Amino acid sequence: METVPLSAQDALLSLYNHPLIHFFESKNAGAEFMPADALRASLDLALREFPILLGRICDTGGGAAAVVVDASSPNGPDYVESESPVHYSDIARAGFSWDAWPEGVATAGPVTTPVGGVVRLLSVHVVRLAARSGVVLFCNIPHYVLDGVGYYEFLRRWGQLLRDGGASAGAQQYTFSREAQARGMQSQWQRPLDALARRVLTTSSVGAWALARIPFAMRTRLVAALVAGDLGRAHFFRVSGAALQALASRAQTSGSRAASYSALAALFCTAVFCAQAAERQAGGGLAARAGAGLRRLALGPEEPRLLVNIIHTHRLGAPGAGRFVGNGIYIHPMHIAQAAPGADPVAGAAAQIAAAVDGVDGALLGAFHDTLGAHPRAHASYTAHMAAHPGAVTVVDERHYGVSGVDFGGGGPAWVSGLPQSMPNFVALFAAPAGGAYVAFIRV
Repeated sequence: METVPLSAQDALLSLYNHPLIHFFESKNAGAEFMPADALRASLDLALREFPILLGRICDTGGGAAAVVVDASSPNGPDYVESESPVHYSDIARAGFSWDAWPEGVATAGPVTTPVGGVVRLLSVHVVRLAARSGVVLFCNIPHYVLDGVGYYEFLRRWGQLLRDGGASAGAQQYTFSREAQARGMQSQWQRPLDALARRVLTTSSVGAWALARIPFAMRTRLVAALVAGDLGRAHFFRVSGAALQALASRAQTSGSRAASYSALAALFCTAVFCAQAAERQAGGGLAARAGAGLRRLALGPEEPRLLVNIIHTHRLGAPGAGRFVGNGIYIHPMHIAQAAPGADPVAGAAAQIAAAVDGVDGALLGAFHDTLGAHPRAHASYTAHMAAHPGAVTVVDERHYGVSGVDFGGGGPAWVSGLPQSMPNFVALFAAPAGGAYVAFIRV
């Protein structure tokens, strides 16, 4: 039996899933593609290298948790295969629109939810399309265990084991030890977090106090119930390479190492800002006005600004034997102020976001890691703060996850998508196959 204690960094996004859908076209019409027996056998081999996905999340007291892996009683994946009368070409012609998908593709939602008291750490649904034209692969891994980089490390490894027939089984060594990750953070790497980040992560409140003491399974059920009524229809916006370059030029971020990220984030944050301003001006109904009044009493007068979460994954330091797979999450909360009259709001927001992203270095990440270590209930403080600011926007860049390397024998996926229904004000940037970027934007 192996126990992997989960860290305060893991806990930050512990209530959320990675529910992503991948579309693969069969290049050899009529031939068997991603054969069922070989696909399942290669998955079993991949899980031997990722045994943490066969474990159970168990509370260890004080709001902390660990993954316990018992080889004699594994928490096996929720693995389903099905066939669909939908042809791949029909989905592709529809631009991979959600309305063209087969029914029931997703077997997990956006929030980590236990079934029978146990959270599955891997859910897979393989949908075989009509006439062997392709495969839709749904895969979900809870964020508590792996970040996006680790998620795609697993999928790439699974695909490699299928392609080589298992010849490379055991050749890749991974470590899941959070202690190894901590050793990679040098103690001299210290640069103080800004005041907002420290406040979001360390401020105590009654809500944070209660949330930190609720067992993990009960906490996930509570959040799932609260989020269920707030899910909304998502929208995809495709941005060509030329449009992305023009947007970065307008945002004046061409010299930033995060030029496209900051420009796209600013564009959507500005849209949310404008929508929220219009809603405030309209006044809303009685319930909306009452809620706003209560927030003013609890938090003080609202300022014309938008709370934005900039989320990135980072790998720092030498983790020891094997490649570290876990959570290298860095969250940078920031306020974007209302643009001055006559100023370009996108350019102003982009400049703020670019400065924040460009400023991330080892010293700041070290301070972030140490702050979480010193405040093990930071995840509850963060969740409580976000609950008190329902208009906040979260922006995640998934373009560097290496999605194109997920190859089960016919090349990388032609399209990758999140769920049609998800949480509000969430922006995810994906790499488009034809270049540029396409953006999954959940409703305002």
